[in-house]
Amino acid sequence: RRALKPGGRLASASWCPFEEIATIFAPYDAARDLLPPDPPATPGAPGPFGLCDPGRIRAILAEAGYGDIIVERRECPSPMGATVDEALTQAMNLGPLAFALRHSDEATRDAVRERIRPVLERYKTGEGIAPPAAFWLAGARAG
Repeated sequence: RRALKPGGRLASASWCPFEEIATIFAPYDAARDLLPPDPPATPGAPGPFGLCDPGRIRAILAEAGYGDIIVERRECPSPMGATVDEALTQAMNLGPLAFALRHSDEATRDAVRERIRPVLERYKTGEGIAPPAAFWLAGARAG
């Protein structure tokens, strides 16, 4: 905030909770029973979902001296590839699913691939595979 002149504006975007990001949640959820157990999540910990709570976003901005804080939920398509095969590659190498598969053997990876293929096919559009992704759009003004 100190880098802005008084009245200067800040805008940022951050993910909504994991379950609202179909790009990464839908494949992960479909294969969950084939994956090792999840380590317990620490709310607010650094990482892609560290700012998934709009109340936390507002509190951080207010504590930093911002005013006129607005946090709005938005959703947009999240392209994963032109084909299901391209989307499969991305899904297997993105986020929590990639993390869960990092020590898996090829048989497990093949089973996961087959499990998530029909999930990704549901998001086929005229422009490729594009599940929805929700994010918080935040804006504030320096005091």
